Amino acid sequence: MPTVISQTRTAAQIAALDIFEKNKYDLKVAYRKSKAWYEQQMIILMKQIQSPWIVLKGNPAQLTTRLLTGKMYMFVYDPLYKESIPYFDRFPCMLLYARSTHGFSGLNFHYLPYQMRIQLLFRLLQYKTNPKMDETTKIKFQWSAIKGVSKFSAAVPAFHNYSFSGLRSTFREIRAYEWATAVLLPVEQFVKLPDDRIWDKSRQYVNKINQGKKR
Repeated sequence: MPTVISQTRTAAQIAALDIFEKNKYDLKVAYRKSKAWYEQQMIILMKQIQSPWIVLKGNPAQLTTRLLTGKMYMFVYDPLYKESIPYFDRFPCMLLYARSTHGFSGLNFHYLPYQMRIQLLFRLLQYKTNPKMDETTKIKFQWSAIKGVSKFSAAVPAFHNYSFSGLRSTFREIRAYEWATAVLLPVEQFVKLPDDRIWDKSRQYVNKINQGKKR
């Protein structure tokens, strides 16, 4: 089993580098920064010292209580009514879609297997607000525009709602040049079900959606 997991992550890491090569994020400086950050995090990953708390203790300038639509965040979460939820992630890696007075919603990439995460991110890049791939870059999309499109079907099992009452930390903002690395870090903290069971459920859900579209 460990060997299979390792192979899966290797494939995902290769896919991430492929995104860097194909896009170069439109700016050479951003490309160099993103690739360097990626390689640094992979070294940490290989040493198996990565954890949610290490991620949260990163650059203090990226810790915030402010949420902006279209940006990516990591945070610690403990749902208020967790007894009624079949499973949940205590450390989401979420692309913020919308927020309200009591909570917020977005795409938590952790609910997807590694390869599917990077594929979805790559497809969502068509909605980036500028080519800089820095702290000003966001991904802005309308749910109605992607939910019926096959190439975005993985967004459906990744979409989740969160309540401010369940927050157990500040938010760690993930800059655009860090996105590909962040979605691949193995820091998901699933409760009630093991990660492979949850990823199988997401695969099945996506396959069901795509098969329905072919009819």
